[in-house]
Amino acid sequence: MSMDDRLRSGLRAGAADIEPDVERHLSIVTRRSRDRSTIVPATAMVLVAVAAVISLALFYRPDGAREPAAPQDPADVLVGTYRVHLDESQQPSEPTLRGEWELEFDAQSGITVTAPASFVPASGAFPNGYAYVLRGDSMTTNLLTRELGYDCAGPGSYRWHKTGGSLSFETIADTCRERIAILTSGDWTREGG
Repeated sequence: MSMDDRLRSGLRAGAADIEPDVERHLSIVTRRSRDRSTIVPATAMVLVAVAAVISLALFYRPDGAREPAAPQDPADVLVGTYRVHLDESQQPSEPTLRGEWELEFDAQSGITVTAPASFVPASGAFPNGYAYVLRGDSMTTNLLTRELGYDCAGPGSYRWHKTGGSLSFETIADTCRERIAILTSGDWTREGG
């Protein structure tokens, strides 16, 4: 017998001995496929839940606040028009300060004041063009320092707090009784909310 014939007969005999267990192999493949089909959706659901929790943590504000929690520029938060009403109990001296006061803070660090009709400064005229400088939560201003005839020669420093549409001031250092009374006697309410 030739070498070629011997090889062929040996391969035939070996092939006859091998009988694949198709059922066993099919069940293994089917089981692996089922395991993968439950793992993939479960993993996807976990990833979606994690993304939802992260989104809530970053963007949800329980009080409905629309202002950033930590503003980049405090002046952006302060810009606007605010009003306060002072009554007789909040009078440091003459002239009478009672009535509605309005402060308009602009983005260029300017303050425009609208005083009540009852306020007549010693100089007879009410100048405008006051300024403010913010450093964090402190504000320095020259409000009421020009030509009013009161002890308001220098600027005053105040700590400011803003919650929603309400603005309040707390004196840090100031010698001007009228400015202290105007700024600190009540909460200023922002026009338009």
